[in-house]
Formats: sequence, structure tokens, C-alpha cells
Amino acid sequence: GQVQSPLFYLYASIIEKAFGVTFLKYSYLFISSIIPVIFYISLKKKFTGINKNILFLLSLIIFLSPYFRSSAAWITTDNFGIFFFILSVNKYLDFEKKNTNQNILLCIFYISIAVYIRQYYIIFFFFYFFKFFKILKLKKIFNLIFLIIIIFIPFIIYYYHFFKVNNIHQSLGKNTFDI
Repeated sequence: GQVQSPLFYLYASIIEKAFGVTFLKYSYLFISSIIPVIFYISLKKKFTGINKNILFLLSLIIFLSPYFRSSAAWITTDNFGIFFFILSVNKYLDFEKKNTNQNILLCIFYISIAVYIRQYYIIFFFFYFFKFFKILKLKKIFNLIFLIIIIFIPFIIYYYHFFKVNNIHQSLGKNTFDI
């Protein structure tokens, strides 16, 4: 199975304990419903010559996905990861138009959260890094690498411990769910 970071579940449990399960469900539904809006904004930035009504209808197609709707209803990690991924794409598109530190930092911050939630977004993290590498000066690249190392230290520690515990259980002939 896929290894999932506990970040999302930790966040959800904190919200649930503080505000209740009903608030958690409605706030997650709200976050999920914002995804097509951010997607629409990103489409407008990328495709400036296309009719905005067409882009709007295209962004609403997300609601037709049963996977998207069930993730919103069952509070899974999927839509939360998509939310931060779409935010990172939005900031990357801003970076393409205006190369600012804020756009770079927010793009890296959002994709980092997406990677913490759903690890397969790491591919886009590398894409962003190579795009930044081609454009930025050497000093900014070193600052970016330092930032990335700082952001991913907890990720590396978590996975080191996860695989260490998982390997111990496999060598003992136990499944990790038999603890």
C-alpha cells in the first residue's frame, strides 16, 4: 500500500477536537469546493486568449469526478493534497509572469505541503526546482536548496523511522498492522 504521512490526519484530529466533527466535515467540503475556483484562476493566468466562460466551464468539470466528490464527502487526503497542489501551480504561474521571492517561496511551500500529504506530488516538486534552477541566479538557488532541506527534514526523519519500524516488523514476519 501507499505510505501516507500522518500530517493530514493530525490536522484533521486537531480540528475535530477543537470544533467538532460537523465543523471538520463542512470545512473540508468548503476547501474541496474551492479547488475548482483556484483551478479556474490558474487557467485564466495560463490561457489568456481563451474565452473566460469556456475556462470556467472547464474548471467545473472537476465536480463531475466521483473520485473528487467521494474524497470531499469522506474527508480523505486526496482533495487536501490537490488543494495545495493547485495553489502551488497558481503561484508558479505567477512566478512565470513576475519572478519574485514571494512567488517562489509560496510555490515551494504549497508543493511541500502537497508532498507531505500525498507523496506522488514530488514529481512536480522536481519540475519546479528545475524550472527555478534554469531562471534563478546562483545565490537564490543555494537559498532555495537550503529552504528545501529545512522543509523536508521532518519528512526524511519520518520516513527513516517508518521504514526502520516497517523493516523490523517484516524481518520478524509481522505485518505493520499486527502491532
